[in-house]
Amino acid sequence: MHCFWEALIKYIKLDDMVDVLQYKNGSNKKPTPHEFVELLKNKSIYTENITWNNELITCQQLQENFFAINQFNVNSIDNGYYCSIFDPFLFLICELFSVSIEHNYNGNIIHYKNTLNSKYYLKFKSDTGHFSCA
Repeated sequence: MHCFWEALIKYIKLDDMVDVLQYKNGSNKKPTPHEFVELLKNKSIYTENITWNNELITCQQLQENFFAINQFNVNSIDNGYYCSIFDPFLFLICELFSVSIEHNYNGNIIHYKNTLNSKYYLKFKSDTGHFSCA
C-alpha cells in the first residue's frame, strides 16, 4: 500500500523532481514510490523554514524529523506508511520543493507553510487508513 507516496508523487511536478531531487527520468515518468523515498532520504535536510499551523518548530523537533527520515527503512513502504499530523516527510517536501501543504486529517486541518517561498500549495486528506490528494 503506497497511497501516501503515490499522492505525493502525483501532486509534485515532474520538473521539480528533476530540479530538486536530480531525478533522472529518460522517459518523462515520475519515480516509483521506492525511488521517490530514496531520493528524499538522499536530500534530507533540517526544515528550518517550515511552520506547522503557523508555529515555528523547536530545534528538538527539527532534529527528530531529520533523524526519522534518515532512519526510515525504504523497504517498509510496501506495508504502508502511517502519516502523522506532524509528519517529517511533509516538512521535508515543503522545504525541498518550496511548497506549502494543507493536510486534512479526519477533519482536522494542519498547515505546513514554507515561510521563504511557496511556489504552489498541495492539499491532502487522510484518515486512519488512507492518504490521498484532496
